[in-house]
Amino acid sequence: MVKEKINKRILTLLALALFLIPIVSAITYPILNGYVTDNANIITPQYREKITNLADKINKNTTVEIAVLTVDSLEGDSPENYALQTFRQNGVGKKDNNNGLLILVAKKERKYKFEVGYGLEGTIPDAMKVPIGDKIITPNFKQGEYGKGIYESMVVIEGLTTINT
Repeated sequence: MVKEKINKRILTLLALALFLIPIVSAITYPILNGYVTDNANIITPQYREKITNLADKINKNTTVEIAVLTVDSLEGDSPENYALQTFRQNGVGKKDNNNGLLILVAKKERKYKFEVGYGLEGTIPDAMKVPIGDKIITPNFKQGEYGKGIYESMVVIEGLTTINT
């Protein structure tokens, strides 16, 4: 009798747990294809070329790998988690140095995120990301100049990586 009550309670708790667990749709994080993956189609061909050339130059001069990703939507995810999961899944940066940088731009949410590998945290600290965002990214994005904002932020990042690597 006691065993039967315990079994009923366990079944009731399991049923309740299953009911309370929200059904979450799995987010598929994008595969990056080169320096620029413009899934939201917001970067002009001219700026795509400029960004690609600058990222390649930075990589050759410092070994820092920069990837740019634009998406239509974060699919309900936070910019921080979306950038981190994409960064990890794609292995941005040299494995032994962990010196990658992902610049994520989400069109629908009007958000951006710089995801920096541990090897670059001293080179590109949070104290630098905020001014880059406030003075370069935000004003350009408000004007619809996504490529320009990304490119100009990368020029500043190039200066930081050249000085500190």
